[in-house]
Amino acid sequence: MRIQIHLIRGCWVQQCGGAVESGDGTGTASSGFTSLNGLDITLFSFTFGDLELTSQLSPTATEAGFEYYSEGDNSVEQMQFFYNGDLWASATLNFLQVDVDNSSDSSATGFGTANLTSSGLDDTFFNEVMFLTGGTGLLTFDVSGFTPINLKGDFTSTGRISVSAVPLPAALWLFGPALLGFMGFRRKKSCI
Repeated sequence: MRIQIHLIRGCWVQQCGGAVESGDGTGTASSGFTSLNGLDITLFSFTFGDLELTSQLSPTATEAGFEYYSEGDNSVEQMQFFYNGDLWASATLNFLQVDVDNSSDSSATGFGTANLTSSGLDDTFFNEVMFLTGGTGLLTFDVSGFTPINLKGDFTSTGRISVSAVPLPAALWLFGPALLGFMGFRRKKSCI
């Protein structure tokens, strides 16, 4: 079973160096998470930041390339999930990778993972994710549709966050596929 969180809205700054400075997202849709039933999903959000470019392969006219961002400066910033401004869970963002098919491709895709590490004021969402993942709290996400929104290089994007649930006996399957919509991030590169 996969529980998905759709992502929308964010920014991606391209200059010439390498760091994901910050990211944020706001909920757009949800199904399957019992912890979010009956709630206004547009009040569910998250933030993250401070990942450094730790590996890359420049694309050519015929070959794909990528940029891999992870914690590179020992200044860890938590990924945080909120509902109506209240902290519901914290996570460690493990990595974010952005891929492009070739040097003339104007579209990119991204993927990464995070692990929930602690609950906030309401632990229902945290506990549900921990239960579904067998205690790992592992979230995976993918992003696409990077669309420029200003001359600074900010982009909007769409995607989803997924929880791969551990198999349970049929009698315990109380959760359906879950969808939440939100996401965005900002990449700022510094020239060398």
